[in-house]
Amino acid sequence: MLRLRRCLPMVLLAFLLFGTAPMAAPVPTNLTVEEALAIGSASPLPSELQWMPDGVRFCYFAPHAYGEAADLMSYDLRPGKASPLLTQEQFRKALGGLAQLSSEKLSEAKFTGYRLSHAGRYLLLQGNEGCFVWDLSEHTLTRVTPAGEEAGGLAWSPDDSRLAYTEGGNLWVVDRATGARKLLAEGKSPLVTCGAPDWLYGEELDMTTAFWWSPDGSHIAYLRFDETGVPTYPIVDQRELQPGVRQQFYPRPGDPNPAVSLWVVPAGGGGTAVAIPGAESGQGYLPRVAWVPGGRTLTYELLDRGQQKLTLYAAPLDGSPSSQILQESSSTWVNVLETPRFLKDGRRFLWLSERDGFAHIYLYDLRQGLVRRLTGGPWVVDGILAVAPSEKTVFFSANKDETTGRQVCSVSLDGKDLKTVSKGEGWHEAIFSPSAKEYLDDYSRAGVPADLTLTNTATGRQHLVAAGQTGFLRTYGFVKPEFMTLRAADGTVLHAEVIKPRDYVPGRRYPAVVEVYGGPDFQIVQDRFEPRWATIDQLFAQAGFVYFMLDNRGSSRRGTAFEGVLLDRMGKSELEDQLAGVEALKRLPYVDPQRIGVWGWSYGGFMTLYSLTHTDAFRCGVSVAPVTNWLNYDTCYTERYLKLPKDDEAGYTKSSPVHDAAKLHGALLIAQGLVDDNVHFGNSAQMVSALYAAARPFDMAYYPGMDHGIKGPAERTDLFKRILAFFERHLAEGGSRR
Repeated sequence: MLRLRRCLPMVLLAFLLFGTAPMAAPVPTNLTVEEALAIGSASPLPSELQWMPDGVRFCYFAPHAYGEAADLMSYDLRPGKASPLLTQEQFRKALGGLAQLSSEKLSEAKFTGYRLSHAGRYLLLQGNEGCFVWDLSEHTLTRVTPAGEEAGGLAWSPDDSRLAYTEGGNLWVVDRATGARKLLAEGKSPLVTCGAPDWLYGEELDMTTAFWWSPDGSHIAYLRFDETGVPTYPIVDQRELQPGVRQQFYPRPGDPNPAVSLWVVPAGGGGTAVAIPGAESGQGYLPRVAWVPGGRTLTYELLDRGQQKLTLYAAPLDGSPSSQILQESSSTWVNVLETPRFLKDGRRFLWLSERDGFAHIYLYDLRQGLVRRLTGGPWVVDGILAVAPSEKTVFFSANKDETTGRQVCSVSLDGKDLKTVSKGEGWHEAIFSPSAKEYLDDYSRAGVPADLTLTNTATGRQHLVAAGQTGFLRTYGFVKPEFMTLRAADGTVLHAEVIKPRDYVPGRRYPAVVEVYGGPDFQIVQDRFEPRWATIDQLFAQAGFVYFMLDNRGSSRRGTAFEGVLLDRMGKSELEDQLAGVEALKRLPYVDPQRIGVWGWSYGGFMTLYSLTHTDAFRCGVSVAPVTNWLNYDTCYTERYLKLPKDDEAGYTKSSPVHDAAKLHGALLIAQGLVDDNVHFGNSAQMVSALYAAARPFDMAYYPGMDHGIKGPAERTDLFKRILAFFERHLAEGGSRR
């Protein structure tokens, strides 16, 4: 469920976010959709934080409004002060001496992303004029890639002398000092590509790069994707007189998957790439790769097509056969988690596994196998954050103390001294220093915007780096969410969140809107403040709605049994729990039980359609970018839960609301971007066709040129205005159910 917010005029936004607001407003100002989108997209705190290697400084983009080009800053812990590291003005001045650009184009030039080199001397900059390196010592700018070239995945070599990147399906390396570049691996685009994940691996396996420098910088490992036999789907942009068509490789349930293999090539160029024996996906997946310290051995993971068996292998570079290190298996599915995190000795590593029903940390040895489990209990480790240089302590994030929150925790490598390091309930996003003696903590709670603090891991002492901005909460009269728990039919505890109308009057009953996601690998009820979500929620509260969200069985961060109910059937268990939430909602004294609507995006769009075709509990619903027939979605995601169509045709049919269009209850609005390459527009087209055939009335809103997130400012503004107007019309007292 992707969200984007529109930009406000900068003066107004600066007042709302960064200015001084009155202590209290007698009458809250009405929040417009445009303002909600702008506030949600701003960066009121330092963003894109990266520690310098010395561990006493960190870099970040200065707070800025959406659409602004922010200066890059450095914060020194010793005096506790910030100073400019590279301003946009400095960048444009240096660029003017490097490239022949018109004055207009130069004035619009900016860098929007950066990556610090390992030793901390250089900045890799990415912006609208390409990729560059800024020397922090010499204050000079060097172009990395040819002008107009779309470079992807740029990564520093361990000694900072080179950068590797992908372009046009090929893998390149470029010398930082001279700009000389060499082709390391050549694909045959579009069928064969090297070093860049294809759509399937990027979307469903969270793969952000498909090449990896060896620790000594002598080699680069990369994945080779061969899409031969993989069906394509036409993505058509209808806005032009002659519509452009992009053929997307997109395997659907039962279709051939891309053939993915692991290769290694000398990083200096001129050498021959060598395939790692056995490191081939077949019709399954090759989702993770990691080097062992020393650079003479690679590890890789293979996941079978049914996603019920994941195996970790170690492969020496001398051509010896790969050896199996461990295997995970499940009667439902195996979630692909983190790569192994190796310790200094190059033998022992930390491994995240759900084998006992919850994600926990295990210590392994490449030769001896399992050493011990480090964490355990009915809670989930979200990820490993750091290992102390002494290698006696592991820091990680988890929901150990609060199911809907995230804490920073630690445990000794001997499996003892498990404790919570962070202070306060809520949500902690931590970035540890190289020494692991302190960490930056982006800490928020529901209804309370984040502060950025520096926390000492030994003493717990905190230093406020940047305070959260709260003026807009008072200006618009934001309503603080309230949490509640209830039980599913089988007794399982479910977590929910409710927001009362802004102008709530005791004794009065209000219409309610349920926002649903409901799918796996997602948790919608969290004790955190995310402006891009919170501002939209408050639009509903301002309009006089009770706003309600619930995490049903099937959602994440509750363990494999909680999530595993989705196996072989999508929609059924999720709806049962959502209806339990609706019953709890109806019992609230301020809710009108006859005026309840539902809406959702992506899986939530599917759940909206499933709800409206399988119950009459909702008067109306809005479905954005929905899957309507699971045979339309991709192999990796869909087969994980429904398995192969040939093995369970009934499961696919019963899980797809397109087959139940004639049972539609209540008013419906369907919305989608017309160039959605995630959930293809064919889903909406098929549902609309079925609704026409069943003579069921509905409304629709489609957005040319928009993808799954409908990110265009004008289009996204229109979408939320339509959603609000739709609910205001159909949930008004005496409003229509059609």
